[in-house]
Amino acid sequence: ISFYSQFGAQIGAAIEIPLLLVALYFRSRDRRDTQVRLSALSRVDPLTGVASHRLLMDRLEHLLERHQRDPHIGAVLRVRMVNGPEIRAAYGASLAQAALVRAGACVAMPAQVSDTVGRHKDGDFVLLIESRTTESQVTDVAQRIIAEGLRPGRNLPRDLMLHLHVACVCCPLPRDDGERLLRHLGNLLDEIAKTPRK
Repeated sequence: ISFYSQFGAQIGAAIEIPLLLVALYFRSRDRRDTQVRLSALSRVDPLTGVASHRLLMDRLEHLLERHQRDPHIGAVLRVRMVNGPEIRAAYGASLAQAALVRAGACVAMPAQVSDTVGRHKDGDFVLLIESRTTESQVTDVAQRIIAEGLRPGRNLPRDLMLHLHVACVCCPLPRDDGERLLRHLGNLLDEIAKTPRK
């Protein structure tokens, strides 16, 4: 009987257990990282970096609840990039995506820290102003968004301008649920697109 035949199983277990623990650590770390990424994707739109539709709707419902207690709080702006199909046809899909990212930045530019910028499930952007605001302040924010879209972007051709249409509602907000409110603003954007000079 040699030393290795007598203690081989114990030596093998002493080597195998730390290796197994290291493998389990790396596996759990990868699983945790994947869960963190999936959680982030549920809160953030992967293309533009603004809030996802689900998070946007949660914040909108919260804003409408707060508005019931204080009717001077809140405004909702829905922004649509209307020349997206023309950009895709003229420059291709990758530049159309870059233009969409630029549109999201245009909407986020006038937002305050307490505000929420999100992307609706149909592709429009929504800005929730979650502080006390007036109609003139909301109009000023809408004009700044439109003006920012007309400026040349860093990753876009210099002659390319984003045509952004904005529909907004400010306090007092209607007593609708969030989906119905955004649908009304979407209908208003459709009417604006039919009469662009108005």
